[in-house]
Amino acid sequence: MRITRLEIAGFRGFANLQQVDVDADAVIVVGANGRGKTSLFDAILRALSGNVPRLGETDENIVSKYSSSGEAHVTMHLRSENGSLIRLLRSYDGAKQRLRLDIDGRVLQEDAARLRLVEEIWPEALLTSDSGAAMKAALTRSVYLQQDLVRQFIDADTDETRFGAVSELVGTGRLTELQLQLERARAAWVKATNVRASDIESLRSRLMSLDGRLTEMSGDKEDTGFRVRQNWDQWWKEVRDAGLEVPLVPAAESIEASQALNIVVRQLESHRRAADRQRDTASELLRETQRRPETSTQDPTEVRKTFQAAERELGALRQALEAAEVQAAAERRALVEGREAREELRALAQLALRHLDERCPVCEQTYDKPKTRRRLEELAKTAGDPGSVDVAPTLSRLAALVLGVEQQERSRAAAAAQLARVEETAKEQRLWLAERDRRLTDLGIGHDDQGKIAADLEQLVRNFDATASRLATLQQRGEALALTLAQAGTRARKDELGRETEAVRRSVTAGENDLRARRETADQAAQIVQSLREGASDVVTDRLQQIGPLLQRIYARIDPHPAFRAVKLLVKMVRGRGRLGTVIDDALMDVSSDSPSMIFSSSQMNALAVSVFLAFNLGIGRLPLDVVILDDPLQSLDDVNLLGLIDLLRRTKDRRQLFVSTHDVRFARLLERKLRPVGPDQHSLVIELGGWDRQGPSVSQRSLQTDIAPFRIVA
Repeated sequence: MRITRLEIAGFRGFANLQQVDVDADAVIVVGANGRGKTSLFDAILRALSGNVPRLGETDENIVSKYSSSGEAHVTMHLRSENGSLIRLLRSYDGAKQRLRLDIDGRVLQEDAARLRLVEEIWPEALLTSDSGAAMKAALTRSVYLQQDLVRQFIDADTDETRFGAVSELVGTGRLTELQLQLERARAAWVKATNVRASDIESLRSRLMSLDGRLTEMSGDKEDTGFRVRQNWDQWWKEVRDAGLEVPLVPAAESIEASQALNIVVRQLESHRRAADRQRDTASELLRETQRRPETSTQDPTEVRKTFQAAERELGALRQALEAAEVQAAAERRALVEGREAREELRALAQLALRHLDERCPVCEQTYDKPKTRRRLEELAKTAGDPGSVDVAPTLSRLAALVLGVEQQERSRAAAAAQLARVEETAKEQRLWLAERDRRLTDLGIGHDDQGKIAADLEQLVRNFDATASRLATLQQRGEALALTLAQAGTRARKDELGRETEAVRRSVTAGENDLRARRETADQAAQIVQSLREGASDVVTDRLQQIGPLLQRIYARIDPHPAFRAVKLLVKMVRGRGRLGTVIDDALMDVSSDSPSMIFSSSQMNALAVSVFLAFNLGIGRLPLDVVILDDPLQSLDDVNLLGLIDLLRRTKDRRQLFVSTHDVRFARLLERKLRPVGPDQHSLVIELGGWDRQGPSVSQRSLQTDIAPFRIVA
């Protein structure tokens, strides 16, 4: 399966839509740190697996902070070896992740799309309990080497985690899962067997107890039956007279006698308690009836009339107040308008006095100047007069009405509060009478004659008290009779105890046989689990032995250490669990170590990690994608190791679609020369990520020219 095109929008460093053509044997991604190289590769992992594990389990971290829609979209175009086209769209709207799959024009969504994607990309994942987790592990262990997790497989992961990852890649994951399921089933089986063993031990203890009781009862010869028969029939007759229903009285000598007696004694106790409760209920109701009056002390009707009269008076006062306010407003408006008119005349007169001349300054006509001057001077003196409008009476009346409204509101509030109190009291009285009548009905007393209620309740209390005393006496006699019956029934119980003892003995024998069979089954399951462990270890060991020469060749080309020039992956079993370790060797001095991190530098560890990653990618026959993705390996390796890595990548691109990114322009130019197409059927691309802004990086891409010259002489 080959990646041909990527469309990214709102995903991590890409805020706006970017479309990238990656249909090539080698794709070189060049850009400074922070320009989006890792985001480009993370988009591939996100589209295929639905997650980027190193960013956490939640999807919020993958949405660009500058996404205009607040959503993240990644679309990937794939082409299989038979030419089948797949278009994969995975999006996240801030709340839910969505998946859409288009295979040769057929559109699938959500669960159907997830299932079909796994079928197309890596069908082995369908056999796992979590196909999504298996897909992510396969991609991050053998397809996509993330720059910040380069050494995780050989350094951070545990030996057991490494063994599980390799088992999944080489196809023994289901064998390991079967082993784990059998181990869990065996543990549950052993636990259940231990529970049964505990139950059998309890049965043995019970059997010993029963045998002891039989031994004790074997010497009891006394027959006390005559003491039971003396009081048996009389007690049952008194029970019937007390009102209990007894359909059939067993004989005192029968086995059912004790059980029947216990049942009736419990019924007597229940009836006695019911009589006590009814007596207490009647006593409480009697006390409440004597304490509460029959009727309310005040009639709500009269109080309601007082409240309504106060409300009508308040309404009349408010209407009068509104009318007075309207009148006062009109008088104030007239006063203000008159004052403004006089002020305007005064200002006009003063202005005219300043401009008086022989002729009118406005119309140029002659006029009587002295008479005009006297008129203007009078206007200038009298314009400040407040006028003849007198608003004082209206204001006084308005203040009196406001005071009256306030007083009437207080009177109305007092009347409303009194009405509420009277109505609440009347309501409580009605509720009490209704509750009292209901309780009287429950007690069987009529409530029509109010004068007889107290007397009837007093009589009822006495009746219930007498009934409770009688039932208590019958209960005590019944308990005494039960004790006597127990003594008289010793022989019958001895026979019954003998039968029970035999039944328990048979159960113990059957349980011991079952216990032996279950333990044999557990032993067989342990043998099967051990065989599965050995089988899984053998398969992984065999597969790693096949991959071993390839790993050694890759490691030798990078050549990270001058002494430890051999590497191998070693499988071992510890407490039934597979472990996978990395061993480095110095063959000349016969020195080896299974802890490379204790010997290698950080760069050498990175070189070892890249070697193991490429060995898995090239050595495992079936991967989710025929692709290898290296995210800026220059940041993980020294210059001396890079030449070997470049030579290795040149050979890798003939077997896998190669994606490699770098921040170093010189390294990029070297990659362009080494990864250039050398045949007409080859194609190599360079994707350059330029200056980054809030909308994302600027993306440009170009194809490398084909160079079929086999040799070149450099001066």
